[in-house]
Amino acid sequence: MRYLLIQSWKDLGGAERQAINLAEHIKKRGDEATIMCLTEPGKVSAICAEKGIDYVSLQPRNTPYVISYKLLNKLGIRRLSAEEVALKGLIRDLRDHIKKNGYDICISYCAYANTVLGNARAEGADAICIWSQRDAGFHDHKRGLQQKAADSVDGIFSNSTSGSEWVKKTYGHDPKLIYNGVNISAPIHDREGWRRKLGASDTDVVCTMVANLTPFKDHMFLLKTWKKLRAIDDRFVLVFAGKYAAEYENLKKYADENGLNDKVRFLGPVDDVYGLWNATDICVHSARPHCEGTPNAVIEAGMCGLPVVGPDLPEICEAVSDANIAYLHEYDDVDRAIELLRLFADDRELAEKLGRANSDFAHNTYDPERNLDRIMEYAESLLQRR
Repeated sequence: MRYLLIQSWKDLGGAERQAINLAEHIKKRGDEATIMCLTEPGKVSAICAEKGIDYVSLQPRNTPYVISYKLLNKLGIRRLSAEEVALKGLIRDLRDHIKKNGYDICISYCAYANTVLGNARAEGADAICIWSQRDAGFHDHKRGLQQKAADSVDGIFSNSTSGSEWVKKTYGHDPKLIYNGVNISAPIHDREGWRRKLGASDTDVVCTMVANLTPFKDHMFLLKTWKKLRAIDDRFVLVFAGKYAAEYENLKKYADENGLNDKVRFLGPVDDVYGLWNATDICVHSARPHCEGTPNAVIEAGMCGLPVVGPDLPEICEAVSDANIAYLHEYDDVDRAIELLRLFADDRELAEKLGRANSDFAHNTYDPERNLDRIMEYAESLLQRR
């Protein structure tokens, strides 16, 4: 069986890591897997090279088809934006690539790749094409391309209940719910080494958020929380681990202007995530409503036995134990977030109890072998039905 796993972006985030996990799992099961990014090579391609996973980059280019669209646009016959022209060219290129390479099953990750794959299927891509919903719904391409994609794919699955509900409400399709398969690996550096690197003492309370610094997360909420927290309790160190993406400059400026640099660490991308989690006392996570699927970072922190402080959005609630849900705060409630942070710092017995509950829940619910097998079983059942 030949699988093609199509990613929207070159950088490493939760969806990209899930695709890499699935590719490794497919290979372990004796089938073939290729990862494709719809952009130039980046971090994902480097990881694929390290792991021996086949990789291909498919980028927008000036094919005769794209040139014809540009000409029609220039003549006013068919008005399309530059993005739409590139998108339509990419759809044709993906269709041709699938036909040429004889893939049996293609799975796309995130809205952009879902749109491209679904429309490639509509234009004749002769493989089982599956849309993987990775968020609670905040992308929608214009001119009906995304609805056409949802109508054309052979199947849709979602990694969260909220994502499933959004697809059903928006596109009229009922996805299969398959949770992420999350692997944890051995730390590279120990707790003491990481805390030295962070400049954290034994009495400091290290609170970590692992997420790229994009507008879809809400790192600024945590900075505002730390500004108020610092004035009443200076034990807490806030760590941001993730790519310096679009929000980095605004976040760094806020930290500079409010004198937070002694209590905030911007690490950029971190390879030793599990070493960092082991050096952490509390997982913090903040995201805007409808911008998460199931946050892998929260699941990983739970697997490492950490309590979680974050908003009580459905997507976060689905990533923690029932015991921890009671200790999430309403979205944008700085005062309650501070209260919870101080509670966990002072009551280590409670923090450890919630950490154990999160660990049991995460290892059971997000078991990689079971959930990655479920994706393969779902894909292959669609192939058998054809």
